[in-house]
Amino acid sequence: MNNITFTYPPSPLLTQREDVPETNICNSLNKPEQCQNMEICECVHVEQIPLGANVELIIVDQGGDSEETIFHLHGYKFYIVGHRNFEKPATLSTIRRLNEEGRLLKRNFISPAIKDTVRVPKFGVVVVRFIANNP
Repeated sequence: MNNITFTYPPSPLLTQREDVPETNICNSLNKPEQCQNMEICECVHVEQIPLGANVELIIVDQGGDSEETIFHLHGYKFYIVGHRNFEKPATLSTIRRLNEEGRLLKRNFISPAIKDTVRVPKFGVVVVRFIANNP
């Protein structure tokens, strides 16, 4: 996610967070020193999301291999509010621009499917939403 590869911490984050060095924990805004100037970072990827927040994820498969991407969100079900396929890989800047212009895809807020796993086709985009109510 966001060019960060999750690596497992030396201790469980939920029960022994104090045993995980802060220098191992990262997110898209806070990358550890060993990841500076690297295209892809490997670290314990933790995103801070406020309890009760409405979260929208735009999941993009840029076709790194011949398979689709499977996305699963532990402890949640999410709404699939939209999807789109591209003929070739779209850059993240193109995806952002299309989204900001309202041209990425049409979002379904009336009757979206509810899932805990979704398949993102090669070169595809899937938009999911959930409420962060499970700390």
